[in-house]
Order: sequence, then structure tokens, then C-alpha cells
Amino acid sequence: MNKLSTLQIWLHGFSALSMAAFVYFFVSHNAPGFTNVPVIALLGGTYVAVFLLANPGLLGGRHHIVPPNVSRVLYAATALGLPVLFLNATVWDYYQPISLYDDAIFTLAASWLLLIISSIIALVKGQDQFAPAAIVALLGTIFVLFVHMTTNPVPSEGLQHHVDLFVGEEDGYENYRIPALLVLPAGSLMADGTSLKTDRLVAMAEARLNGALDTGAIDLVQKISDDGGQTWSAQQVICTYRKDGERGKCGNATPVFDTRAGVLWLAYNLSGIPDDLPKGPRPHSAHIMRSADGGMTWSEGVRLPFDNVVFGPGHGIQKQLAPALGRLVLPGNSAGSAMVIYSDDRGKTWQSGAALGAGNENEIAELSDGRLYMAARHVAPVGRPPKPNGRLYAHSLDAGETWESPQLDSTLQTPVCQASVLRRNDSGGLLFSNPADPKARVQMTVRASADDGKNWSRSFLVYPGPAGYSQLGMLSGGDAVLLYERGDMAYSEMISFARIGVQSALLAP
Repeated sequence: MNKLSTLQIWLHGFSALSMAAFVYFFVSHNAPGFTNVPVIALLGGTYVAVFLLANPGLLGGRHHIVPPNVSRVLYAATALGLPVLFLNATVWDYYQPISLYDDAIFTLAASWLLLIISSIIALVKGQDQFAPAAIVALLGTIFVLFVHMTTNPVPSEGLQHHVDLFVGEEDGYENYRIPALLVLPAGSLMADGTSLKTDRLVAMAEARLNGALDTGAIDLVQKISDDGGQTWSAQQVICTYRKDGERGKCGNATPVFDTRAGVLWLAYNLSGIPDDLPKGPRPHSAHIMRSADGGMTWSEGVRLPFDNVVFGPGHGIQKQLAPALGRLVLPGNSAGSAMVIYSDDRGKTWQSGAALGAGNENEIAELSDGRLYMAARHVAPVGRPPKPNGRLYAHSLDAGETWESPQLDSTLQTPVCQASVLRRNDSGGLLFSNPADPKARVQMTVRASADDGKNWSRSFLVYPGPAGYSQLGMLSGGDAVLLYERGDMAYSEMISFARIGVQSALLAP
């Protein structure tokens, strides 16, 4: 065997070891979201074993089982196909397959890079003995298929109601992400003079035309329910960004309801025209629109003077206690720091509060003494768990104008992900939702606090599988509702609605 073939054997051997490391990281990182970890680990181990045995140096001698022309096609397909598969798994689909993180990505890249080098050598030299390894590499998607078939997480049986609301590849969009939810309470008088006989749920999402990336052609859509989430209206597009023949992103929906004026406000961002890159400059302009009839129709958007303030995403609040009674507060972030904008004149003008100095993708809740509680996401690369783990939080004594120094609540374990916080009642009750795993976006959980967030004494597992962003709401009868991203293999497959009954252990008095 010549030196070149020996080099290729070593390349294949190290590639198999890197693939074994990838399977280990992949399985261990996502184990909380798998329904049968031993079977999935066995599948991965079997694939690595076959991968290694396909190395002709281990089987001994040369192999002529594949015709030379077929071998050339296999080598070319490996050299071209693996980069495409890698980019789809880690860039184009934005870390969506379950939840990849850096160690898994690096080992996968190393394994396939070594195979690509060997395939290019074999293609140039006209070799055919390495064709089995190319076949195994290209059939790696079979492993993922079996993982998908083995994993079948289901929502909790303790839910009062559960429905998939925005499903990928439906209504003309490939993907839906970034949920927003607002409950307009029964009896509310709208600005147009109508009165709500029941609670109205307004659910929103980013409808992504071509995939899960945060860039590209993205619209805002909504559905409305007037019966507690049992039935929903047809999907309605409420924001599309088009300019000079180009199409960009309308996103980060953050609604707030002014109960005094009967006006539903929706803050959102426009971006992507002309800059539309996964990394680099992506300027966001801030906009707001209003609805006088509870979200049935919307006005034209108005630009706000807060360039590069990214809203929510999620929902805003209206202050129910002093100080600043009646103030509308919208969460946002700018330059790597969480903050809020607020209005004291029913949405006519808006002002920005001081920056927290840390965090992004924050949400706000009012505490029983009138202070504001902010829960914010760590500013950290997606795929790396925050260290030390937990949720950033801070209090404001002046309704969002300034903030005390941020602290870390280590009991709220989390990957790098958005979360939702909501005031449950007037006696210190809060709810918090997020994927409650320290590494992966899995295990959508709602927690309850009876003392303004000092302790989170109760929890309810809504969904054990892949889950991402979420939004909480409270119905007039005391039930909690949740809009959240979920799927079997990826948290971006759909956005589902769940209703947690007041009789559950989470909400029981």
C-alpha cells in the first residue's frame, strides 16, 4: 500500500474518531429531549462502527466492489455534499437540529473535512478502494432519520388544551418562529366602542418564507381566539416589509394593551433592506401600529426615534400600581443591553429608559409593590450555555426609567434562549416559562412564584422535547396559557398553544 493510501487510511480513522465524538456530544447534550436515549446512543454507535469498518485499511487489501465511474461520482458527491449538509445543519437552518453546540459542531466539521480531503485525493487519483467510506458518509442522514423515528415527545397529559397553531410549511411559509401573545380580558371596552364578552387571545409569530434564519423575507402574522384557545381565526398577515423591489424582515412582535384607552399597540422592527446578512451590520428600525378593535384590524405603522432598539420579543405591560400608574412599558435591547421604552400619554409619544448594562430579549412584570421586574437573556453565542447558569434579573423603582444592578437567579436554569415572565395575581404571583435545561433548548417548563420572584416553588413540564421561545398569558378565570416553539427534532418545526388549568399543581392556591 503506497504512502498516499496510508495517509487516507489515517484520514478515515481520525474522521471516524471525530464522528464518534460528535455522536457523544450530540446525544449527551440533547438527552433531556430524547424519548429513548439508549436506543439513540446505540444507533449512533452502530453508525460510527460501520463508518470505521468502511475504512479499507481495517478490512485489509484493496476493494473493487464499486465500479470506477461510480467511485468517482461518490467522491465528487462527498466533496460537494458534505459541506452543503454541514452548512444546512449549522448555518442555513440556524442550529435547529435538536440543539447543536460548539463542541458538537467542531467534531462534525473535523470528521467531514477529513473525509472531503480523502475523497478529493481519491477522485484525482482514480482510486476506488475508499468508495465504501464515501457511501457510509453520504448515508449518514439515515442515522438522523432513525433518531427522528425513535424520538416522539408528547405534550403533558396534565394540559387542559393543546393545539399546534403555526406549523411550518403551512399557509405558504416554510417556518414560523418568535411567538407573541396577549390576552385582552373580558369586559374590556375597545376604542371603537365595542366591548369584549370573553377573553380575547391574540397570537402572533414571525412567518419566515424560506427557512429558520433570522434574516430574509419574514412577515408578521396573527390568529385570534375568543373562546379560550379552543378555536382560532384564519391566519392574517399584519406586517410585510417591501421596499424598492426587495423584501425584508418584519419581526420581533411586542404587543401591549392600554386598558384605559381600549387600544392594542404593536411594536415591531423592520430590517434586512439593504443589509441582510446572518452576521455583520443588520440595522433595525423601530415601528409601532395600533388597533382600535382588539386586533381585528391594524393601522399603518409609524416609525419611532429609536434606531437599533430591538423589541422584546414578547409582550409589554401597562402599570397597574404607582409609581407611573397607567404607563405603557415595552421591553427591548440596544447595543448589547436590555432596556425599555415607555409612554405616559397613551402611546402618543415614547421615551427610552436607561440601559441595564447587560442582557437582551427581556420581558417585564409588575410586582405587588409597584416595582418592575425584568428577566433578561444572557448575551452569549447560541450553542453555548451561559456561565454561571441562570436568568439575569433586575428591579426598577421608577417604572423602567432606571434599573438596579442586574443579578443572577441560578434556580432558573436555561440555555441561551428567550423566556417569558408574567404577573399572575396581585399578591406576589409570577409565572416564568423557558426551556428549563442548562444546555439544550428542550423541556419547556412553566414555573410559579408566590413572592415576587424570590423563590420559584412550583413547576410544570409542558413539553419534554425540543422547545424554544415562549409567551405566557393569564385568562380571567385563572387558567394560564402558553404559546411556544416546539418540534420532534427541532424547536422551529411549529408554534403550539397550551392551556394550563387552574386546578393544576402549578396554579393551585
